[in-house]
Amino acid sequence: MNAFDGVPVIGKGILPVKEFLAYQLTRRHSVHAITIAGALGSGKSSIAKALADQLNCRYYSTGHAQRDLADRLNLSTLELNRRAESDPTIDTQIDRIFAEQADSLDKTIVDSRMAWFFLKLSFDIYLDVDPTIAVDRVMADKRDVEKYSSKAQALSDLRSRKNSEIKRFYNTYGVNIIDLSNYDMVLDTSELSIDSACKLIHSAFRFSEIGYKAPHCWISPKRLIPTQSIRNLSTDTVARTEKLIRSKGFPIATSVQCCNLEDNYFIISGAENVLASIRSGINAIPIEIIEWDDVNKIKNYTLYDKIVDNVTKSQLYDWEAAGQFEYFTYPKII
Repeated sequence: MNAFDGVPVIGKGILPVKEFLAYQLTRRHSVHAITIAGALGSGKSSIAKALADQLNCRYYSTGHAQRDLADRLNLSTLELNRRAESDPTIDTQIDRIFAEQADSLDKTIVDSRMAWFFLKLSFDIYLDVDPTIAVDRVMADKRDVEKYSSKAQALSDLRSRKNSEIKRFYNTYGVNIIDLSNYDMVLDTSELSIDSACKLIHSAFRFSEIGYKAPHCWISPKRLIPTQSIRNLSTDTVARTEKLIRSKGFPIATSVQCCNLEDNYFIISGAENVLASIRSGINAIPIEIIEWDDVNKIKNYTLYDKIVDNVTKSQLYDWEAAGQFEYFTYPKII
């Protein structure tokens, strides 16, 4: 089953009117552009280009900004890249081109890690991906295959590049690019085709255009790590939810709360819904990200200790058997 069978599209009857009217009004201004940032290997450029084609919009990327700056400095793109190796201001100048062109980027899909920061009237998307899948994509890319002798080397390099970018943008602009609250939508592309990702982005964007908020965070249920034994779940709830998903499409109001730690999403509540989604073949489900401090206050325990104490490989094996699937990777903390 495609995760987008249950995507709320106005006028097609997928989302009940009562449920639609319950969404909180969040936007009162026009959206001029869609920005796409995200993790390395998440498919940013491929999805941005496809979305631009589908929406008949202009596509503008960091590569375009590099060429614009090279023209200003009377350099070739290669010469600009070489200068950037010794001149850190080049990257900053490229970033600021987006701010300068804010008014000219109307009806544009912008492929850039910092465009969301500079373009104020934009619908901002962050694409996430499981690190092991990111490695497979990078290794399959003919432009990068010669860089890595093994998957372990590629994974290490991607993590180093990620940490470097986080540090650079924080030091330059005082923002954390992996803080998911910066974005209007977070979409995990681990199991999504380009077309499927575009469909969900388009649907969420249509919500924003009429002033309503679609679910903020869509993650593959196979990336959601349980913090309780499969034996503690309500089998009746799992069965009812699975039946509902299979018969009517994914219920958009389903509540799954998670916290994020080191590329993993740990389930705080809604575990039955996660298992039912996995069994039904759903490849992305809406979740609510709960901040660590908020969870600790509500539950009155140290959440990290709970995860370390309760998440074991044996427990994850039981979940895999019950859902007839395999996790992309196991958390490093176990």
